Amino acid sequence: MDDKLTAIGKTIEILKAVAKEPYSYSAQELSHVLNINRTTVHRILNELEQELFVVQNNLNKKYTIGPSMYHIGSKYLYRNSNFLEIRTIVDNIAVQTKQNIGYTVIENDKIINLYESEIAMPVRITYQYGSYNFF
Repeated sequence: MDDKLTAIGKTIEILKAVAKEPYSYSAQELSHVLNINRTTVHRILNELEQELFVVQNNLNKKYTIGPSMYHIGSKYLYRNSNFLEIRTIVDNIAVQTKQNIGYTVIENDKIINLYESEIAMPVRITYQYGSYNFF
């Protein structure tokens, strides 16, 4: 981790980390993985927790993505007023073709998977929603 990261940069790195498997980290684990001072990690996590960007499991004390992250992510997804119609079309195509069908967008040279219909196939071989693919 770059020691010259700002507080915002460190916050972003923490959020990106809890969005990766195993999706649940203690402050100490985040500190170790990201090479950020543990006190700093605790301070950032406390602020993120107050705004529900992360939530802490009371049993194991590990942090996971919170509902505010979902809220922001869903706003990105649904900013396209036609998204529900697009989902219906994608699902219909999947049923008619008996294939997995996806809906992606390109943002800043990144292909972002927004929706995947697997209703016609017994085998699941798709990208996770929100995953990036570079071209």
